[in-house]
Amino acid sequence: MSAQFSSQLLTWIRGLEDELAFWDHYFQTKGSRWPENYVSKLKWDRSLPPHVAEVAAAIGKLQLKILDVGSGPLTVLGARFDGREISLTCVDPLASAYIALINRYKLTPQFRPEVGFAEDLSAFVESNAFDIVHCRNALDHSFDPVRGLYEILEVLCVGGKAVLLHHPNEAERNRYDGLHQWNFDIQNGRFVIWNMDARHDVQDLLPPGSTVTARHLDGDVLVFIHKDQPIDLATQSYKNHRVRELLLALSAISIQISAEMAKYENSGRCRARFHPANVARYVYHRIACYGRKIRA
Repeated sequence: MSAQFSSQLLTWIRGLEDELAFWDHYFQTKGSRWPENYVSKLKWDRSLPPHVAEVAAAIGKLQLKILDVGSGPLTVLGARFDGREISLTCVDPLASAYIALINRYKLTPQFRPEVGFAEDLSAFVESNAFDIVHCRNALDHSFDPVRGLYEILEVLCVGGKAVLLHHPNEAERNRYDGLHQWNFDIQNGRFVIWNMDARHDVQDLLPPGSTVTARHLDGDVLVFIHKDQPIDLATQSYKNHRVRELLLALSAISIQISAEMAKYENSGRCRARFHPANVARYVYHRIACYGRKIRA
């Protein structure tokens, strides 16, 4: 598993350049091909989108805690629904870079992302704390989406629901380029995550006490995962295993990136901002933070 995990993480790291370049262009052009989307995301006091409002309406609470995972620099969520009080938290592994872009372009969004990885949500936010965990077109960009689903269940409160909305089979469509390494699909009525190396029927993988339903919405894959009963993943052995896995991955990636760094330096073609040494320092810092938080 450690070799596969290292490979997945390294592939994800290599895709960061394109992801950050996309958002830089998005802000520079005020939305690129989606100017209305850009204007909408910068508005304050927005309502919840319909696919999330549907879930909020079924939860009988006047106060709702919502987590947006992989929110990007500008969340698609608002915090207004049916007069209820909504607390919205946004997390993204690239939050630090996104905040720098927001500041560079002097933007004032209502919500700013905080650093948080789907694969280790419980190291960044409280377990059993959120009524709704939302993820849109992001979990399929992660390096381990199945683990991300386990962590989403961990931070959901009992009776809470995850809402996932993704374009179908993005990795296939993008030929496994950049962060597009996983496909989300509905096959025979069941939510499936797959790529060239693996295929996962999500309901079969998740622990007892969770229920998965899926349907199409305007051509996208809409998935609901309900947490029916307590699911305690945060045992000490779970934490220790994760620290070991991350450190093994760090070791393997450091060796690989060192070799790439030498190659880039010899070629003279490296752009300083995305020099492998800079990427390595970023990854080392983040994984070191993982270790400290997971052990806490």
